[in-house]
Amino acid sequence: LANLMGWKRENGRRRFTESLLYVARKNGKTAIVACIALWMLVFEGEKGAEVYVAAADKSQAKILFRAAAQMVRMDPELPDVVKDFPSYNTLEARPRPDDPTNVFVALSRESRTKHGLNPSCVIIDELHAQPLNADLVATLTTGMGARLEPLTIYLTTADFVRPSLCNRVASRARKVCTGEIQDRAFLPAVYEVPMAADWTDARLWHLANPNLGVSVRREWLEEQCARAKNSATEEYEFRRLHLNQTTQVSTRWLDSARWLELEGRPRLVNGATWGGLDLGLTQDLTSLVLVSAIPRTTDAEFDWHVRAWFWTHRKKLEDELHGGDVRGEAPYRQWHKDGWLSVQVGDAVDLSAVVEDLKRIFAEFGVWKFAYDPHQAAHVAQIMQMNGAYPVAFTQSMKNFTAPGRELERAMTGARIVHDGNPVLSWCVANAVAKRDGQGGVKPD
Repeated sequence: LANLMGWKRENGRRRFTESLLYVARKNGKTAIVACIALWMLVFEGEKGAEVYVAAADKSQAKILFRAAAQMVRMDPELPDVVKDFPSYNTLEARPRPDDPTNVFVALSRESRTKHGLNPSCVIIDELHAQPLNADLVATLTTGMGARLEPLTIYLTTADFVRPSLCNRVASRARKVCTGEIQDRAFLPAVYEVPMAADWTDARLWHLANPNLGVSVRREWLEEQCARAKNSATEEYEFRRLHLNQTTQVSTRWLDSARWLELEGRPRLVNGATWGGLDLGLTQDLTSLVLVSAIPRTTDAEFDWHVRAWFWTHRKKLEDELHGGDVRGEAPYRQWHKDGWLSVQVGDAVDLSAVVEDLKRIFAEFGVWKFAYDPHQAAHVAQIMQMNGAYPVAFTQSMKNFTAPGRELERAMTGARIVHDGNPVLSWCVANAVAKRDGQGGVKPD
């Protein structure tokens, strides 16, 4: 704050017109920047000041705005000069009776009116959520040319490894820090644990958490770190959100060596077995996985007993033989020879034959409920329903996949899975890639 607001040029104006606050979560960046926003609204002395906080969506844009509005309500004097219009996400201020009205407004990409503004201060909250070509950001920052002391503040945690506006600004900030480039008007405030460092070393966590021990409890970070050691997904979340490290969007999801260790003799319980059906008519495998939850005697957890069946077509084997598109050189012919993969004539899966297999399998194991993707399997689901099974539509969304995906990770870590060693399923596990949304969500990519 002292550097940003107090460092002046020879002409008396602020040196810095742009700043990046790049810090891990829960370190108070919202409160700090809300204070700056109120200063720019009331005390900066800019006539007709226009302060905007912008984010990728309305709910995020309102967070900082509401923090500032709460500060106004709690102050004994500010309510006399600042009026809150919550329905419009707007604060209006008139520091002196003859001054023009200053405004502080929350905007998002969904906001209709963005052109024609004359911003004096622009705050971009959670920059990592902005698209690479962020029209909102460009519109606001390029509209400041008439202001004597404009100020743009970006605040964010780290982004994923990808081309993005956030990574572009962060890269520029690091280069200013190291002296690789000169930009006297740009103030970088970068707090991050180096990528090459041991992310489990608690002695380094303060590098990304300047408020460690105040708004961020060390014990809480230790708990999150312990969880992250047992899950690739949670490791990447911990490192990005709490160590401010730029991590992969998608990465190899599951520990294939661990999966192979869990081979055993699965026991599917008649009448207490659930299924998951995925149809791949031409390019992908068609698969059915059945699971039974077997209570453990040592604790309140369940062991998941798993068996799988796979189908493809003859052309897939011919592609492998002739070096065509073999999807990672999967040994389809060997799987078929060993009885793990059913192969049908033609260049597409015969759904009628698959349905007959499903009827037999469902009857043998007493499957009463199964999940399916309504995008491709609605007709098959309808047929199986007429044969006594209960289909559950399961769209391939982040929301649907997160809970079972998390349980799969925990079950593998805790050795609570028993599978029959199906090499096709093991190959799928080894090649599974996770996509994360930065909010704890995970799904196959």
